[in-house]
Amino acid sequence: MTYADEFHHAINDQYQRIVNYFKPQFLLGLTATPERMDGRNIYEICDYNVPYEISLKEAINKGMLVPFHYYGIFDDTDYSKIHIVRGRYDEKELNETYIGNVHRYELIYKYYCKYGSRQALGFCCSKEHAREMAKEFSSRGIPSVAVFSDASGEYTEKRNVAIQKLKNGEIKVIFLWICLMKALILHRLIW
Repeated sequence: MTYADEFHHAINDQYQRIVNYFKPQFLLGLTATPERMDGRNIYEICDYNVPYEISLKEAINKGMLVPFHYYGIFDDTDYSKIHIVRGRYDEKELNETYIGNVHRYELIYKYYCKYGSRQALGFCCSKEHAREMAKEFSSRGIPSVAVFSDASGEYTEKRNVAIQKLKNGEIKVIFLWICLMKALILHRLIW
């Protein structure tokens, strides 16, 4: 048996080369996001064998995740000028677009205040972006930190410390990049 996490990426050629290299008799694919935006079907890779599936609502009702509100904010960023590299926007170009963008900072801050969250997670495109957002919110009187692997320096915190500070009310927002996004540590937070 071969186990593959983040299985929604299994459609891409590089992932397929890895799977084909191991030639598994049984392939167990795990993903929280099986529906792909491009409409491609990941189920066919596993011969439509789905041993377990749970919806977000059901996971919340079973206590596997805490209830949360997700707010997506429309902005007028022109993404057509940002190159796509291996299925994702180019991180360097996103950083150049986001970091220092006062209009975008104002918009995000405005909506944070509008929804009156006691605690929030902000999802960022890079370590630099997460750190910059924590700095920006902190400068506006909203204690915030950035969390990512190997975090060090001003406006950053180790994951467990940041979670504890969020629980204790010492900070209001954690801006994160990858390390918390995939783990959905919301289950461990006490709201």
